[in-house]
This record gives sequence, C-alpha cells and structure tokens, in this order.
Amino acid sequence: MVKGILDRLNGEIVLGDGGYIVELEQRGYVEAGAFTPELALTHPYAIEALHREMKNAGAEVLQVMAFYGSREKLATVGYEDRTIDINQIATKIAKDVAGDELLVAGDLSTTWKWNKDNERSHKLVSDMFDEQIEAQYGVDFFIGELFFNLGEAMLCLDRIKKNTGVPAIFRRL
Repeated sequence: MVKGILDRLNGEIVLGDGGYIVELEQRGYVEAGAFTPELALTHPYAIEALHREMKNAGAEVLQVMAFYGSREKLATVGYEDRTIDINQIATKIAKDVAGDELLVAGDLSTTWKWNKDNERSHKLVSDMFDEQIEAQYGVDFFIGELFFNLGEAMLCLDRIKKNTGVPAIFRRL
C-alpha cells in the first residue's frame, strides 16, 4: 500500500504530474482555453495515455483531470448536464492508471460564481463543490487550485472537510 500524502510530505519530496492541458493542446485534442474536463467524455484514452506517461516518468501522484469541472463552468461549453459523469470518469481513469502504486489527487478549482457579499452565491458554490467532491469519491487527497478569493478557497476547504476524511492542498497559479 502506498503511503498517504501527509506521510510522504513529512520530510520527502513528492513528484506529481502536470502540464496536461498544454500537452493535450499540442496533441490536437483541445484548443487553448480553460475548458478541457469534457475530454473525459470525448477523449478518455488521451487522458489515460498521459496518466500512463506521467506514471512511467516517475510521478507519485496523478491528478484527476477535472480542472474547471464544476457545473457552472461546464455550462459555458454545454456540458453542465454531464458534470457528474465527467468528474466520475476522470477520477476512474486516474485511479485505474494509479492502481495500488500511486496516489490520486482530486481536483477542485475556482467556480467564477463566488461573491463574498452574496449568500446565494455561497450556497451555489458550496453545492458545486459538493457535487464534484462526491463524483471524485475515493481520491487520496484533494488539490484546490487557482482560487482568487480567500473566501471561496476557505469554502472549498470546508466542503472537503465536511464531505471527506482526506487531506487537501491548495495552490494558486
């Protein structure tokens, strides 16, 4: 069994994967832009191939290909009704490639719907995080990324804590 992320980070360097969007763009699967999680539906083999390449290159963590995978973001490209499918398929691909050898990190990102002064937006964003967290069930930990508002990042962390027993790492690009 693979050591958890917290054990690994205690005095060790952990090598993760990365650069999927750029690589998928170079391979002709997407055009430059922020909307790519739908590739879990349209080109799952491309994501699987990249995960395998990252694994073969020595990555110890595979990240679920769900950046901008929230319902509202996917609505901008017509995939809002497939939000759960996209997140579940992307998670399954990463977990299948990782097997018992690597850790899998769930992926949550800014929703672009957060408004610190609007309680309705807090509920909307909370529900979107909950939906993705549930769909990414079974990951070893979550990575929260590209949060521009501390309040939204803190809400995301709260939802991870309330819905899972796994650690979370946040980063801002």
